[in-house]
Amino acid sequence: MSAPQVDAPTDGSWDEARCVDALATLEKLQDQAHELRHSVTNLTAPFLATQSSPEALGRDFKQTAITEAKRLQTFERTWKSRDVQEILAHATLSLKDNPDLSKGAGVARYGWVDVAEKQQKPAKSKEKKLRGKGSDADDRIDAASIPSIVNAFKEAHPNFKVDLENGRIITITFRVPSMVLTFKITCNIDSENKATFLVECPENMPLFSAITRCIASRPKPNDISYLLDMIAAYTNTRTAKCTKCGKLLDNAALSPAARRSKKAATGDGNKQIIWEPIHEGCL
Repeated sequence: MSAPQVDAPTDGSWDEARCVDALATLEKLQDQAHELRHSVTNLTAPFLATQSSPEALGRDFKQTAITEAKRLQTFERTWKSRDVQEILAHATLSLKDNPDLSKGAGVARYGWVDVAEKQQKPAKSKEKKLRGKGSDADDRIDAASIPSIVNAFKEAHPNFKVDLENGRIITITFRVPSMVLTFKITCNIDSENKATFLVECPENMPLFSAITRCIASRPKPNDISYLLDMIAAYTNTRTAKCTKCGKLLDNAALSPAARRSKKAATGDGNKQIIWEPIHEGCL
């Protein structure tokens, strides 16, 4: 991949603020590269879903191809940008001056975007913290507990493909009738080592976008165990009817995109948690 030439910096020293900005830029580039890893899966998704007609399949595939092409173009633009090329040039000079990279092993791969934003916009960051004080902020879990929770979930669902990358990115994939569902959970960890979770169903289809929106509006947004159980409840996608309207498909011909928990009585008088499928419009 060709890139524009940049002048070597006359001053090899970077202050802390510039280093943080550089790490934030590389983190964004890394996220874009991670998205490209799903391109083949996304391109084949229209062929795994039930389509109403060959024309509908063609439209879905065309739109998916356009989306993936735009992602690649965005990555190429970022890679060739002056900011990235200056970072690479500085890294090359720094490596020549000191080839010992052992200190780099202790540098976190994620979290620099948040650090850079707080560094650049302290007032906005303070306001955000004030808004965050409340029930949602108080129930955040310690980031150190994430791996054990994910491992327990993985053992409980041997048919799922569950990956945890550096304690930050959780990817869950499993097959349902006529399609494969993938969920990507990004763990955002703050300076207090507390975690919040951003979830997306990254495939570019209307149902997946609806699922992403419904998960985003979930109760207990910072409860990772609750979130994982919710994701596991999507195994009946395509076959489950909405508990609100009783229909399999909504007006947009989509399956129930939401899952909400409910306590139900068992035969022995106890209660258990069940997950109800609900159309997005029925929430």
